Amino acid sequence: MSVGGKLANAVAWKALGLTARSSRPAVVHRRQVLTGRRRDELLWRTESATVIEPQYGYPIVEPRRLCLEGFDALRGALPPWSYGIPSVRKWHSPRERRARQVVELDRVVSLRHFYEWNYYHFFADVIGMLELLHRARALDDLPIVVGPSAAELRFVRELLSMGDFARMQWVVQQHDMYIRAREVTFGRSRSSHAATARFIVDRLHLTPLPPSEPGRKVFLVRRPPATRCIVNLDEVEAVTTAAGYETVDTTGWPLADQIELFRRTSCLVAIHGAGLTNMMFRIGNPMSVVELCSDRWHPESFRRAAGELGFDFTRLSCPAEPGQSPQHANFRVDVAQLAATLAAL
Repeated sequence: MSVGGKLANAVAWKALGLTARSSRPAVVHRRQVLTGRRRDELLWRTESATVIEPQYGYPIVEPRRLCLEGFDALRGALPPWSYGIPSVRKWHSPRERRARQVVELDRVVSLRHFYEWNYYHFFADVIGMLELLHRARALDDLPIVVGPSAAELRFVRELLSMGDFARMQWVVQQHDMYIRAREVTFGRSRSSHAATARFIVDRLHLTPLPPSEPGRKVFLVRRPPATRCIVNLDEVEAVTTAAGYETVDTTGWPLADQIELFRRTSCLVAIHGAGLTNMMFRIGNPMSVVELCSDRWHPESFRRAAGELGFDFTRLSCPAEPGQSPQHANFRVDVAQLAATLAAL
């Protein structure tokens, strides 16, 4: 859908909501957040029949109030409709209504998120929402709605089958499934990376390692067809190997093996990417993190995560290769700078 089409749908949904007889969701939890542009943490609960549409996971309070609350993806940088919004026409089409596969439930909580398919956002935002619901005592052993990635992505399937997660009531919303419930609780989490990490490791029954146990030194790499790769990887690997680092590419690894590796890693050199999310499994033990990234793409997410987890963090910004988009550009590492950085750890 074009930007114009999304905007037109957003305007139409707003107009319908203003004339709808359905009630607005009630705020059942609020925590003020004062840092930067981050909005307050909130939980909402609908008080009448609500449908969770499958494409994006928006709750729609019947007959026609689309709930945008909580869908301010990426910390509210853009309005939710700009990421995606369901079609008003399809929602009201009698033909579409007759063809819908509807699952009827009583009370549910929803963890749906625009980026639920992304490794970092799944842990930080989807499981972060679960941590908020637990902290606010809003779970009540209710069915938990997650998106189709829970069936399609291996790491999600594996996590939901481990530890205490395996005993939760997961409802995987497939691409063509509408979920209708009397009450839906959803929200906007502002859980810290540390709070989310503790929530996860507690449910996996993991404890910090004894201080006497030596940590591993890991150089985490990305290789094509992945983007943001190091073009002089052989030179970089010579430096990291000389400093005692083992080179690891976790692509295709089972989640349990990734958890075990990062629990035992005390020094980590890694290219900016989802793999850095795994540093959370080291919580409770010290870690030094060196992030390698292009000088055209260096979000603060992993610096913030390392700080909240109590880890030392260093970033080396490296010249990006020309002719590539900033987010996906490969880059060249200054090996002398890297060697000096590792020697100082």
